[in-house]
Amino acid sequence: MDATPFWLLGACFAFVLLGLVVVAAFWFLLVRGSRKVAGAALNAQVEETIEDWAEDHGYELLGLREADARDNPFTGRYGNWGGKRPGIVMRVKIRDRDDRVRRGWILLLARGAVVYLGYDPGTLEVEWED
Repeated sequence: MDATPFWLLGACFAFVLLGLVVVAAFWFLLVRGSRKVAGAALNAQVEETIEDWAEDHGYELLGLREADARDNPFTGRYGNWGGKRPGIVMRVKIRDRDDRVRRGWILLLARGAVVYLGYDPGTLEVEWED
């Protein structure tokens, strides 16, 4: 019985290693890069969802910006790891029907857990400062 040539074992190892690198590159592009590539479209969707929410509740939207990911009431409830759904938290400033100006945070969770498929308007949650 002949032994497998050493060069053949090395070639198999190199082929498997190359396959792992290719898979890792695709994962990075799909999971990590998809949000950056589709960022403008997703931001437009987030803004439209929040504008619709404000209109439905009789609010005038005065300001909207992305919140600090580590300093908001929803910290720990969304993310890319640990079985959490990806999401975004926005700082919002509105004027209500009683002419009161209120500030708060809005959480929107993503539809997809691995690849960003947009945000689900049905997951919108609000926390007010007051």
